[in-house]
Amino acid sequence: MKYKVPFSYRLISTDFAMRTIALWMYSIDVMHVWFFWLSQLLMIPLLSSVIMVQTNTKNKWIEHFRKKHNLPENMKIHLDVEGSAFSALFVVFIVGIGTFIAFSLLTPLNFVWQTILTTLTFLLYGFYNIVLFLVSFSPLKSVTLEKDSALTLPLDHLTVDGNDKELVKQEILLMNYSQKVDTYTIESALLGALAFTCFLSILQIDRSVINNIPPILNSLSIIANNIIAFNFTAIITFISDLHLNFTTVMALLAIESLVCSLLYLLVIVARIRFHDVLRYAEYEVRVAREFNNKEEEYSLLASQGSSDTVDTRIRTLNDEINKILTSSMALIKQLGSIINYMNRIRIIALFIFVLIISTAASLITYVMGILFLSLYVLSVSYHKIDTWAKNKSLSSFSMKIFSKL
Repeated sequence: MKYKVPFSYRLISTDFAMRTIALWMYSIDVMHVWFFWLSQLLMIPLLSSVIMVQTNTKNKWIEHFRKKHNLPENMKIHLDVEGSAFSALFVVFIVGIGTFIAFSLLTPLNFVWQTILTTLTFLLYGFYNIVLFLVSFSPLKSVTLEKDSALTLPLDHLTVDGNDKELVKQEILLMNYSQKVDTYTIESALLGALAFTCFLSILQIDRSVINNIPPILNSLSIIANNIIAFNFTAIITFISDLHLNFTTVMALLAIESLVCSLLYLLVIVARIRFHDVLRYAEYEVRVAREFNNKEEEYSLLASQGSSDTVDTRIRTLNDEINKILTSSMALIKQLGSIINYMNRIRIIALFIFVLIISTAASLITYVMGILFLSLYVLSVSYHKIDTWAKNKSLSSFSMKIFSKL
């Protein structure tokens, strides 16, 4: 039997952090260039030991799940990491950054060798991150706390009453997912149109703004290279020497508005895939509902007087309902993955939309631009702050402090 377990960002993030530390040591001349590349290779066996620990945790996880649900010892259980579209984008982003860093560090070589070694780095680092992705599952404790919500049993064990609950659950999930997608679509259409209108308005006011876009992109490239070299002093000096006049700010607004509108367009396009899957999921759930109605009728007949024909029919209907519910749940998980992707993209798009507002406000005064950005960060982090403020350990700590006063 195969079970899906949630993807964890810890392993890949730890690997990237360790490589970043090695890059920092190389940038401050603590590490020679050859030792730097050697350290990058030595991290592979180091992370391999972590993979062995993960495998041991995986075996404990399987035994925990087997005992909890009284599964037989001869039943083989396989755990597969279940990632979302955003987790896949995260891995691609990490590999892209690593490839860009390798390309920048190989600049002293001629272009042919630089291209060959960069391509080789991309292939090896990409394959390495795929391997990490396949073993990056959440720790056993999180599943225990969530009452094994990550490891769900197949739906072929449901009873006559059990499939009623599962059917209602899937119907509610479909309704909630549809409402979420409608909300995301309306938001994306409105804000995406506003962002693109901003881009067109800027071009209508002054077409020479386009000429200032390449210098801005070049400045961003210089800042990125200095970040790779951990030369933050040069970044501060470079930014302080920049002269942000009206035309430059308008060019920056044009870039931000165009990127924002494209991101919102990705959200709207994802809606097409969502509705393709939703159509099949709704069909499966409706068929399951019809079979369930028949099952209830036969169950009523069985309660009045059991017979072999009625019992056989009930078992047949129950098996058919459970098969359909298993199929529909797989489709609903696909819908959840699509919604997660849409949500992450719209969060990035919304942040860029706030950047547009902050950049436009900076035309009046820089303080106003910073104020808008700070308000957005505060509103986004409000839930975390509220949770932190209501933390029991914090409350008990405060009570101890005040009791001593």
